Amino acid sequence: MNSREQIAAVVMILVLNCMAKATVVDVPSDQPTIKAAISAAADGDTVLVADGMYLENVQIRTKKIVLASQFILDGSTDHILNTIINGSAPSSSDTGSCIIIAGSAASQSVVRGFTITGGTGTRWLDISDSHIYREGGGILIEAENVKVYDNIIANNAATDVSGSSSAGGGGIRCGFGSAEFIHNVIAYNQGRYGSGLVAFHSPVVIKNNVVFANTGSQTYGGAGLWIWGGEFLSTIVNNTIANNTTTNNGGGISVRDHTVALVNNIVYGNTATSGSQIYGGSGATINASCCDVQGGYSGTGNMDQPPSFAAPNFLLSDASPCVDAGNPETAYNDPEDLGNPGFAKAPAKGAVRNDMGCYGGPLAIDFPLSTAPSISVINNPVQFDSIGVGGKDTTVIRLAKAGYGNVTIDSVRFLNHPPTALSAITPLPHLWGLGRSDSVLISWQSQSEEKMIDTALVYHNDQSVGNPIIVELRGKSCCKSCGDASGDQTVDISDVVYLIAYIFSGGSAPSPLLAGDANCDSIVDISDVVYLIAYIFSGGLAPCAMCK
Repeated sequence: MNSREQIAAVVMILVLNCMAKATVVDVPSDQPTIKAAISAAADGDTVLVADGMYLENVQIRTKKIVLASQFILDGSTDHILNTIINGSAPSSSDTGSCIIIAGSAASQSVVRGFTITGGTGTRWLDISDSHIYREGGGILIEAENVKVYDNIIANNAATDVSGSSSAGGGGIRCGFGSAEFIHNVIAYNQGRYGSGLVAFHSPVVIKNNVVFANTGSQTYGGAGLWIWGGEFLSTIVNNTIANNTTTNNGGGISVRDHTVALVNNIVYGNTATSGSQIYGGSGATINASCCDVQGGYSGTGNMDQPPSFAAPNFLLSDASPCVDAGNPETAYNDPEDLGNPGFAKAPAKGAVRNDMGCYGGPLAIDFPLSTAPSISVINNPVQFDSIGVGGKDTTVIRLAKAGYGNVTIDSVRFLNHPPTALSAITPLPHLWGLGRSDSVLISWQSQSEEKMIDTALVYHNDQSVGNPIIVELRGKSCCKSCGDASGDQTVDISDVVYLIAYIFSGGSAPSPLLAGDANCDSIVDISDVVYLIAYIFSGGLAPCAMCK
């Protein structure tokens, strides 16, 4: 058993021991949805969610619970990637956060092991100024000692200011409470302040997170982390905060009326009009040590050197100046490789002295951070339903990807049918965020009785796979007036007489011919007479029922 398996086994024993003292509510085996499971759970219970996409906006308000994926059982990061809370379809646009944790009864709740995406924030009363703000695209917290561990919080937005004073905390908003954020990926979120994370009048602990590619924050700044108010102390240790962008101040971190201790972080590649990496506003106290900050920052052990990432997931290269450059105190050491004493266990590098950034320190883990998406088609060929001439049918090209980096579906082209027959309903170009699956909705309008055979060419910007992706399309068209052989716009006994005359007496053929195809088998024969008689006199299936 390797060291990771040993750790997973210990974690499982501890988790199962804790679960033995409380009830576990499984989703979907015990309850069909996360909402229903939270409602059924009692204080102290665990809501354990199986892999899948959950199109929900959930709230924890009246009890302390653990909300977790099956990551807590075996430590497999596949569960993080595959257990998705998608908040993009709220019942009310005023409550668009993926997860809300609020109220004293919800204090000490835990969220662990999910991809949290598609949230649009919640209109929320700010108790400090009695104004309404839209906040917390992914997670909104107003409770004490909340723990948010091992999640991907990405492609959420709090930007809509209608009916609100402003909007922020695209990924996370913690206000008038406290929380720990450990082992999270906070990426591609948007807000008008604190696009990645807002801590407002809240002391927070932020350790071993990746905070990158969050954008916006044009109103009050702080594209990566926005920590304002309350004169509290917040601790930020061993994080990688990179490539966040704002047209205001504080690309990486913005602090005001708050004390922040920064230790062993990489803050690099962020952009802003001022304080691109770290911005200290009025009342801010920022104590930084052993950090790699682009442009430099005062403090013991700080440096300004390109961190030399080995891969898009911000793993350090062997030659990175951030290896073994963190705080030398043993309390900050990287985990030791038990098979190679004196050296750090991967993903940390070098000796056991702390590595700056998210892969260093005693909490270092290997993040499920693959920015190379490697997309593919789930349903190939794509099957349309049978439709009548002139009718329309829509279906989806279902796509999957191995990683969770952003992809843009640029266009879809069809080889054989004219644009009036086949079209993409999903507006293109279409940005595909961090969820593991997505789809493009396409429509077919039949022009005649035919088998629909075509090929869709799906163009994209994923450089790891061929372009375009080739998708086979299949469908069938049958007459829109099946069974109306006489052409009088009704299906009745006259159509039986008409078909008998055509088949046995050389009568006129139905026009169009397949108008007599009552059973939709593409042939007009005696079986259609039998079908019509059964329909008219015996309560059989309506003509062309198989074509609908």
